[in-house]
Amino acid sequence: MTTQTKSIEFSRFAASAGNRIVALFFLIYFAPVMLTVALLIKMDSRGPVFTRQSRCGSSGQTIGLLEFRTIVDEGSRYGETIGFRAGQTELGAFLCQSRLEMLPRLVNILRGEVSFGTLLR
Repeated sequence: MTTQTKSIEFSRFAASAGNRIVALFFLIYFAPVMLTVALLIKMDSRGPVFTRQSRCGSSGQTIGLLEFRTIVDEGSRYGETIGFRAGQTELGAFLCQSRLEMLPRLVNILRGEVSFGTLLR
């Protein structure tokens, strides 16, 4: 193994560790906000609090990115346009505009499935 290869591996390890440390910090910092949003979603409409959005990773594997649910569950008010998309709740529209719907993606970063750079593209 050459010195350059070792340097690249260390850089990847350091970047991954840095991403995870920052994600953990943000998860702790935003925990009260995330808990409040989760409770509001539960009170607003039926269904799960989180959804998974399937994305293709860099190595070809499928990654399930976590998000707060912003649309109504399939069984209730289907097809009614409330916000940006059909079936979106008023709370969901606010979460999309404020980008709070993406806070659970910090869990994906903590797991090492994605990095901050990937999510910001």
